Amino acid sequence: MFQAGEQTQHNGRQWQAAWWTQGDEPGTAKVWKDIGEAVCD
Repeated sequence: MFQAGEQTQHNGRQWQAAWWTQGDEPGTAKVWKDIGEAVCD
């Protein structure tokens, strides 16, 4: 489960949850905002 504001990486992109979500794939659901290219540390 992701809460609003939490971020994750998926398919080389960084995504931020607009509201809580569970089971929604980044890039396929409106809950996820694409915030740019994923950066590896």
